[in-house]
Amino acid sequence: MIFKAPCTNIVNMGAWIPIFVLPNVSLDSSIENDVAALAPLDDPRALAASDADSVFKCFSEQFSDAFGRKVEPSVLLLRADANRAFFDVGAVSSFRDAIAISAIGYSRALELIFPRGHRVLYGDALAFYPWTPSAGVASMVIRTPAYAGIDEVKRFHGQSSPVIPTMRLQGDHLDMHLLRELFSRWCRLYGSSSPRRDDVALFRSLNMAFHASLMPAGADETFYDRGRLISLWVSAFEILVHPGPGGSANKLSVFNLLEDFKWLNPKSAARTYETSYRRVIKRRTLASWLYEKIYECRCKFLHGEVVSPSDFNVPRPEGCLDEYAAPLYRMALAAFLPIVGDASVWVVDGDVQSVAALLDERISLERTQNEFEAALWTALPPEPQ
Repeated sequence: MIFKAPCTNIVNMGAWIPIFVLPNVSLDSSIENDVAALAPLDDPRALAASDADSVFKCFSEQFSDAFGRKVEPSVLLLRADANRAFFDVGAVSSFRDAIAISAIGYSRALELIFPRGHRVLYGDALAFYPWTPSAGVASMVIRTPAYAGIDEVKRFHGQSSPVIPTMRLQGDHLDMHLLRELFSRWCRLYGSSSPRRDDVALFRSLNMAFHASLMPAGADETFYDRGRLISLWVSAFEILVHPGPGGSANKLSVFNLLEDFKWLNPKSAARTYETSYRRVIKRRTLASWLYEKIYECRCKFLHGEVVSPSDFNVPRPEGCLDEYAAPLYRMALAAFLPIVGDASVWVVDGDVQSVAALLDERISLERTQNEFEAALWTALPPEPQ
Protein backbone atom coordinates (compact mmCIF):
# COMPACT_ATOMS: atom_id res chain seq x y z
CA MET A 1 0.00 0.00 0.00
CA ILE A 2 1.37 3.41 -0.92
CA PHE A 3 -0.81 5.55 1.30
CA LYS A 4 -3.89 5.27 3.45
CA ALA A 5 -5.68 8.01 5.38
CA PRO A 6 -8.75 7.45 7.59
CA CYS A 7 -12.25 8.80 7.17
CA THR A 8 -13.96 8.46 10.51
CA ASN A 9 -17.52 8.21 9.16
CA ILE A 10 -16.82 4.75 7.65
CA VAL A 11 -16.53 1.95 10.18
CA ASN A 12 -16.89 -1.48 8.54
CA MET A 13 -15.36 -3.11 5.50
CA GLY A 14 -17.55 -4.17 2.60
CA ALA A 15 -17.58 -4.62 -1.16
CA TRP A 16 -15.91 -2.06 -3.43
CA ILE A 17 -17.38 -0.79 -6.70
CA PRO A 18 -15.24 0.14 -9.73
CA ILE A 19 -16.16 3.65 -10.97
CA PHE A 20 -13.55 4.60 -13.59
CA VAL A 21 -10.41 3.08 -15.06
CA LEU A 22 -7.28 5.11 -15.77
CA PRO A 23 -5.26 3.53 -18.61
CA ASN A 24 -2.43 6.09 -18.58
CA VAL A 25 -1.05 5.39 -15.10
CA SER A 26 0.19 2.21 -13.47
CA LEU A 27 0.59 1.55 -9.75
CA ASP A 28 2.59 -0.90 -7.70
CA SER A 29 0.01 -0.65 -4.90
CA SER A 30 -3.05 1.32 -3.94
CA ILE A 31 -3.50 4.96 -2.94
CA GLU A 32 -6.55 5.13 -0.71
CA ASN A 33 -8.57 6.25 2.23
CA ASP A 34 -11.47 4.40 3.84
CA VAL A 35 -13.96 5.55 1.20
CA ALA A 36 -12.12 5.45 -2.13
CA ALA A 37 -9.07 3.80 -3.64
CA LEU A 38 -6.98 4.17 -6.76
CA ALA A 39 -5.61 0.66 -7.22
CA PRO A 40 -3.90 -1.66 -9.70
CA LEU A 41 -6.01 -4.38 -11.31
CA ASP A 42 -4.37 -7.06 -9.16
CA ASP A 43 -5.59 -5.38 -5.97
CA PRO A 44 -7.87 -7.82 -4.09
CA ARG A 45 -10.83 -5.43 -4.33
CA ALA A 46 -10.41 -5.03 -8.10
CA LEU A 47 -10.09 -8.80 -8.47
CA ALA A 48 -13.27 -9.29 -6.42
CA ALA A 49 -15.07 -6.80 -8.67
CA SER A 50 -13.90 -8.74 -11.73
CA ASP A 51 -15.10 -12.02 -10.21
CA ALA A 52 -18.49 -10.48 -9.44
CA ASP A 53 -18.98 -8.73 -12.79
CA SER A 54 -17.91 -10.40 -16.04
CA VAL A 55 -18.55 -7.17 -17.96
CA PHE A 56 -16.04 -5.26 -15.84
CA LYS A 57 -13.56 -8.13 -16.16
CA CYS A 58 -13.85 -8.17 -19.96
CA PHE A 59 -13.71 -4.39 -20.15
CA SER A 60 -10.65 -3.95 -17.92
CA GLU A 61 -8.66 -6.62 -19.78
CA GLN A 62 -9.16 -5.12 -23.25
CA PHE A 63 -6.73 -2.18 -23.12
CA SER A 64 -3.67 -1.67 -25.28
CA ASP A 65 -1.51 1.18 -26.54
CA ALA A 66 -1.61 2.54 -30.11
CA PHE A 67 0.59 -0.33 -31.28
CA GLY A 68 -1.41 -3.14 -29.75
CA ARG A 69 0.81 -3.71 -26.71
CA LYS A 70 -1.26 -4.72 -23.70
CA VAL A 71 -1.93 -2.03 -21.08
CA GLU A 72 -3.19 -2.82 -17.59
CA PRO A 73 -5.15 0.21 -16.35
CA SER A 74 -5.54 1.37 -12.78
CA VAL A 75 -9.05 1.45 -11.34
CA LEU A 76 -10.79 3.93 -9.05
CA LEU A 77 -13.08 2.13 -6.60
CA LEU A 78 -15.57 3.29 -3.97
CA ARG A 79 -16.86 1.51 -0.91
CA ALA A 80 -20.31 0.11 -1.69
CA ASP A 81 -21.64 1.25 1.70
CA ALA A 82 -20.22 4.77 1.50
CA ASN A 83 -22.46 7.82 1.75
CA ARG A 84 -24.09 8.34 -1.67
CA ALA A 85 -22.57 11.83 -1.85
CA PHE A 86 -19.18 10.21 -2.48
CA PHE A 87 -20.56 8.64 -5.70
CA ASP A 88 -21.21 12.05 -7.25
CA VAL A 89 -18.87 12.65 -10.18
CA GLY A 90 -17.66 15.82 -8.48
CA ALA A 91 -16.55 13.86 -5.42
CA VAL A 92 -14.88 11.18 -7.53
CA SER A 93 -13.05 13.80 -9.61
CA SER A 94 -11.96 15.64 -6.46
CA PHE A 95 -10.45 12.43 -5.09
CA ARG A 96 -8.49 12.08 -8.33
CA ASP A 97 -7.50 15.78 -8.26
CA ALA A 98 -6.04 15.38 -4.76
CA ILE A 99 -3.84 12.50 -5.93
CA ALA A 100 -2.87 14.25 -9.16
CA ILE A 101 -1.73 17.49 -7.55
CA SER A 102 0.10 15.60 -4.78
CA ALA A 103 2.00 13.70 -7.48
CA ILE A 104 2.52 16.44 -10.07
CA GLY A 105 3.67 19.15 -7.66
CA TYR A 106 6.26 16.83 -6.10
CA SER A 107 7.35 15.35 -9.43
CA ARG A 108 7.83 18.84 -10.87
CA ALA A 109 9.91 19.83 -7.84
CA LEU A 110 12.10 16.74 -8.10
CA GLU A 111 12.50 17.24 -11.84
CA LEU A 112 13.73 20.79 -11.29
CA ILE A 113 16.33 19.57 -8.79
CA PHE A 114 17.23 16.22 -10.35
CA PRO A 115 16.13 16.25 -14.02
CA ARG A 116 15.74 12.76 -15.46
CA GLY A 117 12.24 12.46 -16.96
CA HIS A 118 9.90 9.49 -16.45
CA ARG A 119 7.94 11.27 -13.74
CA VAL A 120 4.23 12.13 -13.60
CA LEU A 121 4.43 15.74 -14.79
CA TYR A 122 1.03 16.11 -16.48
CA GLY A 123 -2.50 15.51 -15.27
CA ASP A 124 -3.30 13.54 -18.44
CA ALA A 125 -1.71 10.52 -16.75
CA LEU A 126 -4.65 10.48 -14.33
CA ALA A 127 -7.43 11.05 -16.86
CA PHE A 128 -10.58 8.92 -16.52
CA TYR A 129 -11.43 6.64 -19.43
CA PRO A 130 -14.91 7.79 -20.57
CA TRP A 131 -16.43 4.37 -21.34
CA THR A 132 -17.62 2.35 -18.33
CA PRO A 133 -19.50 -0.93 -17.86
CA SER A 134 -23.26 -0.49 -17.53
CA ALA A 135 -24.82 -1.80 -14.34
CA GLY A 136 -26.92 -4.92 -14.85
CA VAL A 137 -26.42 -5.39 -18.60
CA ALA A 138 -23.57 -6.68 -20.77
CA SER A 139 -22.83 -3.34 -22.41
CA MET A 140 -20.68 -0.22 -22.19
CA VAL A 141 -21.93 3.32 -21.72
CA ILE A 142 -20.42 6.75 -22.22
CA ARG A 143 -21.71 10.16 -21.14
CA THR A 144 -19.68 13.29 -21.90
CA PRO A 145 -20.59 16.89 -22.81
CA ALA A 146 -20.27 15.81 -26.47
CA TYR A 147 -22.51 12.76 -26.48
CA ALA A 148 -24.07 9.80 -24.69
CA GLY A 149 -23.81 6.31 -26.12
CA ILE A 150 -24.01 2.57 -25.52
CA ASP A 151 -22.24 -0.37 -27.15
CA GLU A 152 -21.41 -4.04 -26.67
CA VAL A 153 -18.55 -4.95 -24.36
CA LYS A 154 -17.50 -7.82 -26.65
CA ARG A 155 -16.66 -5.26 -29.35
CA PHE A 156 -14.67 -3.04 -26.98
CA HIS A 157 -10.94 -2.37 -27.49
CA GLY A 158 -9.71 0.31 -25.09
CA GLN A 159 -6.60 2.35 -25.79
CA SER A 160 -4.31 4.46 -23.66
CA SER A 161 -3.63 8.03 -24.75
CA PRO A 162 -1.33 8.30 -27.78
CA VAL A 163 0.12 11.62 -26.58
CA ILE A 164 1.73 10.40 -23.33
CA PRO A 165 3.32 7.10 -22.31
CA THR A 166 1.75 5.03 -19.58
CA MET A 167 3.34 6.50 -16.45
CA ARG A 168 4.27 4.62 -13.29
CA LEU A 169 3.26 6.47 -10.13
CA GLN A 170 5.56 5.38 -7.32
CA GLY A 171 5.12 6.11 -3.64
CA ASP A 172 8.35 8.08 -3.34
CA HIS A 173 7.10 10.53 -5.98
CA LEU A 174 3.89 11.27 -4.08
CA ASP A 175 3.65 14.14 -1.60
CA MET A 176 2.05 12.10 1.16
CA HIS A 177 2.01 14.97 3.66
CA LEU A 178 -0.15 17.02 1.33
CA LEU A 179 -2.27 14.05 0.31
CA ARG A 180 -3.06 13.13 3.91
CA GLU A 181 -4.53 16.56 4.55
CA LEU A 182 -6.37 16.66 1.21
CA PHE A 183 -7.95 13.26 1.88
CA SER A 184 -9.07 14.45 5.31
CA ARG A 185 -10.65 17.56 3.79
CA TRP A 186 -12.23 15.47 1.02
CA CYS A 187 -13.93 13.21 3.53
CA ARG A 188 -15.14 16.21 5.50
CA LEU A 189 -16.44 18.05 2.43
CA TYR A 190 -18.41 15.24 0.81
CA GLY A 191 -19.42 13.60 4.09
CA SER A 192 -21.12 16.75 5.37
CA SER A 193 -24.61 18.06 4.72
CA SER A 194 -23.29 21.60 5.41
CA PRO A 195 -19.90 21.90 3.71
CA ARG A 196 -17.44 24.46 5.00
CA ARG A 197 -16.66 27.31 2.62
CA ASP A 198 -12.90 26.74 2.86
CA ASP A 199 -13.32 23.07 1.89
CA VAL A 200 -15.43 24.02 -1.13
CA ALA A 201 -12.81 26.60 -2.13
CA LEU A 202 -10.00 24.08 -1.69
CA PHE A 203 -11.46 21.49 -4.06
CA ARG A 204 -12.65 24.11 -6.52
CA SER A 205 -9.04 25.33 -6.60
CA LEU A 206 -7.73 21.76 -7.01
CA ASN A 207 -10.09 21.25 -9.94
CA MET A 208 -8.63 24.33 -11.62
CA ALA A 209 -5.09 23.21 -10.80
CA PHE A 210 -5.70 19.76 -12.27
CA HIS A 211 -6.78 21.26 -15.58
CA ALA A 212 -3.83 23.65 -15.46
CA SER A 213 -1.58 20.60 -15.10
CA LEU A 214 -2.76 18.98 -18.33
CA MET A 215 -0.58 18.97 -21.42
CA PRO A 216 -0.90 22.29 -23.29
CA ALA A 217 -1.72 20.41 -26.50
CA GLY A 218 -0.56 17.45 -28.55
CA ALA A 219 1.53 17.56 -31.69
CA ASP A 220 0.02 20.98 -32.47
CA GLU A 221 1.33 22.74 -29.34
CA THR A 222 2.23 26.42 -29.53
CA PHE A 223 3.32 28.81 -26.80
CA TYR A 224 -0.22 30.24 -26.85
CA ASP A 225 -1.40 26.94 -25.37
CA ARG A 226 1.10 27.28 -22.54
CA GLY A 227 -0.16 30.80 -21.86
CA ARG A 228 -3.69 29.47 -21.52
CA LEU A 229 -2.57 27.00 -18.85
CA ILE A 230 -0.58 29.65 -16.96
CA SER A 231 -3.90 31.52 -16.72
CA LEU A 232 -5.56 28.52 -15.10
CA TRP A 233 -2.78 28.31 -12.51
CA VAL A 234 -3.39 31.93 -11.49
CA SER A 235 -7.08 31.13 -11.12
CA ALA A 236 -6.23 28.16 -8.87
CA PHE A 237 -4.21 30.47 -6.59
CA GLU A 238 -6.93 33.13 -6.48
CA ILE A 239 -9.71 30.65 -5.63
CA LEU A 240 -7.69 29.62 -2.57
CA VAL A 241 -7.41 33.16 -1.22
CA HIS A 242 -10.85 34.51 -2.14
CA PRO A 243 -12.47 35.74 1.11
CA GLY A 244 -16.03 34.93 0.06
CA PRO A 245 -19.14 36.97 -0.86
CA GLY A 246 -18.45 40.68 -1.03
CA GLY A 247 -14.68 40.23 -1.19
CA SER A 248 -12.20 39.77 -3.96
CA ALA A 249 -8.95 37.96 -4.66
CA ASN A 250 -5.98 39.65 -6.26
CA LYS A 251 -2.20 39.48 -6.53
CA LEU A 252 -1.74 40.99 -3.06
CA SER A 253 -3.93 38.27 -1.50
CA VAL A 254 -1.65 35.59 -2.93
CA PHE A 255 1.44 37.55 -1.85
CA ASN A 256 0.13 37.63 1.71
CA LEU A 257 -0.56 33.88 1.72
CA LEU A 258 2.98 33.11 0.56
CA GLU A 259 4.66 35.74 2.76
CA ASP A 260 3.01 34.52 5.97
CA PHE A 261 4.11 30.90 5.44
CA LYS A 262 6.91 29.55 7.64
CA TRP A 263 9.75 28.92 5.19
CA LEU A 264 12.60 26.71 6.41
CA ASN A 265 15.49 28.13 4.40
CA PRO A 266 16.33 31.67 5.57
CA LYS A 267 16.89 32.59 1.92
CA SER A 268 13.32 31.52 1.13
CA ALA A 269 11.97 33.70 3.93
CA ALA A 270 14.12 36.71 3.05
CA ARG A 271 12.22 39.56 1.42
CA THR A 272 14.81 40.63 -1.12
CA TYR A 273 13.00 40.55 -4.47
CA GLU A 274 11.19 43.54 -5.93
CA THR A 275 7.48 43.13 -6.63
CA SER A 276 4.82 45.63 -7.56
CA TYR A 277 1.21 46.08 -6.52
CA ARG A 278 -0.76 49.11 -7.66
CA ARG A 279 2.51 50.77 -8.69
CA VAL A 280 4.00 50.42 -5.20
CA ILE A 281 7.34 48.60 -5.24
CA LYS A 282 7.98 46.32 -2.28
CA ARG A 283 10.57 43.66 -1.57
CA ARG A 284 9.11 40.21 -1.00
CA THR A 285 10.13 36.54 -0.95
CA LEU A 286 11.30 34.50 -3.91
CA ALA A 287 7.92 32.72 -3.91
CA SER A 288 6.04 36.02 -4.27
CA TRP A 289 8.45 37.15 -6.97
CA LEU A 290 7.84 33.94 -8.92
CA TYR A 291 4.07 34.33 -8.52
CA GLU A 292 4.27 37.87 -9.88
CA LYS A 293 6.09 36.57 -12.95
CA ILE A 294 3.36 33.95 -13.47
CA TYR A 295 0.65 36.57 -12.89
CA GLU A 296 2.18 39.03 -15.36
CA CYS A 297 2.55 36.31 -17.97
CA ARG A 298 -1.11 35.37 -17.51
CA CYS A 299 -2.26 38.98 -17.92
CA LYS A 300 -0.36 39.40 -21.17
CA PHE A 301 -1.86 36.25 -22.68
CA LEU A 302 -5.44 36.82 -21.51
CA HIS A 303 -5.62 40.53 -22.29
CA GLY A 304 -4.38 40.29 -25.86
CA GLU A 305 -1.02 41.99 -25.34
CA VAL A 306 1.96 41.18 -27.56
CA VAL A 307 3.47 37.90 -26.34
CA SER A 308 6.42 35.73 -27.24
CA PRO A 309 8.10 32.56 -25.97
CA SER A 310 10.48 34.76 -23.98
CA ASP A 311 7.60 35.59 -21.62
CA PHE A 312 8.22 32.16 -20.07
CA ASN A 313 11.89 32.84 -19.38
CA VAL A 314 13.30 32.78 -15.84
CA PRO A 315 16.80 33.95 -14.87
CA ARG A 316 18.18 30.41 -14.90
CA PRO A 317 19.41 29.55 -18.40
CA GLU A 318 16.94 27.27 -20.19
CA GLY A 319 14.50 27.51 -17.28
CA CYS A 320 10.81 27.86 -18.06
CA LEU A 321 8.27 29.74 -15.94
CA ASP A 322 5.46 27.21 -16.28
CA GLU A 323 7.64 24.49 -14.71
CA TYR A 324 7.42 26.39 -11.42
CA ALA A 325 3.64 26.79 -11.23
CA ALA A 326 2.87 23.38 -9.69
CA PRO A 327 5.60 23.46 -6.97
CA LEU A 328 4.64 27.05 -6.10
CA TYR A 329 0.97 26.07 -5.92
CA ARG A 330 1.89 23.22 -3.56
CA MET A 331 3.49 25.75 -1.21
CA ALA A 332 0.37 27.90 -1.40
CA LEU A 333 -1.64 24.82 -0.40
CA ALA A 334 0.77 24.23 2.48
CA ALA A 335 0.13 27.78 3.68
CA PHE A 336 -3.63 27.47 3.20
CA LEU A 337 -4.17 24.13 4.99
CA PRO A 338 -1.61 24.60 6.72
CA ILE A 339 1.22 22.05 6.44
CA VAL A 340 4.33 23.18 8.32
CA GLY A 341 7.66 21.41 7.95
CA ASP A 342 9.37 23.08 10.92
CA ALA A 343 9.91 20.28 13.47
CA SER A 344 10.90 22.78 16.16
CA VAL A 345 7.29 23.94 16.60
CA TRP A 346 5.81 20.45 17.11
CA VAL A 347 5.06 19.08 20.57
CA VAL A 348 6.37 15.58 21.35
CA ASP A 349 4.39 13.49 23.82
CA GLY A 350 3.47 9.82 24.28
CA ASP A 351 5.18 6.44 24.52
CA VAL A 352 8.54 5.71 22.90
CA GLN A 353 7.06 4.04 19.81
CA SER A 354 4.62 6.89 19.20
CA VAL A 355 7.32 9.50 19.70
CA ALA A 356 9.64 7.69 17.27
CA ALA A 357 6.89 7.52 14.63
CA LEU A 358 6.11 11.21 15.11
CA LEU A 359 9.77 12.16 14.80
CA ASP A 360 10.06 10.16 11.57
CA GLU A 361 7.02 12.00 10.24
CA ARG A 362 8.48 15.37 11.17
CA ILE A 363 11.81 14.60 9.54
CA SER A 364 10.05 13.43 6.38
CA LEU A 365 7.86 16.54 6.23
CA GLU A 366 10.82 18.85 6.77
CA ARG A 367 12.78 17.05 4.05
CA THR A 368 9.84 17.38 1.64
CA GLN A 369 9.46 21.11 2.30
CA ASN A 370 13.18 21.63 1.84
CA GLU A 371 12.93 19.90 -1.54
CA PHE A 372 10.13 22.21 -2.65
CA GLU A 373 12.06 25.27 -1.51
CA ALA A 374 15.16 24.04 -3.35
CA ALA A 375 13.06 23.54 -6.48
CA LEU A 376 11.91 27.17 -6.42
CA TRP A 377 15.50 28.33 -6.06
CA THR A 378 16.42 26.68 -9.35
CA ALA A 379 14.63 29.56 -11.10
CA LEU A 380 17.72 31.64 -10.36
CA PRO A 381 21.24 31.14 -11.72
CA PRO A 382 23.49 29.07 -9.43
CA GLU A 383 25.34 31.13 -6.84
CA PRO A 384 29.10 31.56 -7.49
CA GLN A 385 31.22 29.09 -5.55
